[in-house]
Amino acid sequence: RYYLPWPDVETSLLVPSGRTRESPYLGRATLYSVFAGGEHHLDAAWSYAEPIPECPKVAGLICFDEARVDVEVGVRDRAEGQTGRPTARTGAS
Repeated sequence: RYYLPWPDVETSLLVPSGRTRESPYLGRATLYSVFAGGEHHLDAAWSYAEPIPECPKVAGLICFDEARVDVEVGVRDRAEGQTGRPTARTGAS
């Protein structure tokens, strides 16, 4: 799994789902739905605003469920505003 910085993600495709998930290894994650490829993927992304003290490196990053969405990652071009963009996997549920 890859955790990406929020500024490098196309956040217009994400909506907080209003749900959280607990991990004994990382803490409480806020879950996000991904709207991409004309599909809605409930809880397909998550972020740890305040992970447990043993895992500070994931704080403020976002991760995607690679079984449900594909994430296109490219070189960020600040002039053109290119970012990593989640896209729906063909046949994803």
